[in-house]
Amino acid sequence: MIIPDRVVKIGKYAFYDCRSLKEITIPESVASIDNCAFKNCSVLETVLIKNPECEIYDSADTIFNNLIFDEETGEDFNCFNGTIYGYENSTAQAYAEKYGYNFKLFVQGDISKNDLIDLYDAIEISKYIMNITDIDEDTILLADINRDGVTDLYDAIEIAKTLLP
Repeated sequence: MIIPDRVVKIGKYAFYDCRSLKEITIPESVASIDNCAFKNCSVLETVLIKNPECEIYDSADTIFNNLIFDEETGEDFNCFNGTIYGYENSTAQAYAEKYGYNFKLFVQGDISKNDLIDLYDAIEISKYIMNITDIDEDTILLADINRDGVTDLYDAIEIAKTLLP
């Protein structure tokens, strides 16, 4: 799911208990994410936060998809077993590290999500442009390397240029 650029805040319980939400891209326009915004999203695997300064409510309840029982303490605690993507030294990275969540650096153009831009990315964009393959909306945004709002041949060329010595 892609949140529109006109959204500036994700409110409390906005996606609470959304059991069909697998991936979400939060645009640069979003300045804050409130408590429990992504609470109990059981199939949520990927959260991409594009605003490096997005204020994320300081609670494990803000983003979690799994409740785990701690045998030592006898208490349940919230866990997110997916991946949060963001920029280096961002609030997304700080949030993920604080709660022990998996964090990966966001690389524009990395549609394979292997943390680098490679030939595979250029090929997949080319196949999409030629209608040989389908790409979901989140991946289309990742593929728009020149950030002009359109995934096209120019993006494939820009990715290919990064591969030249």
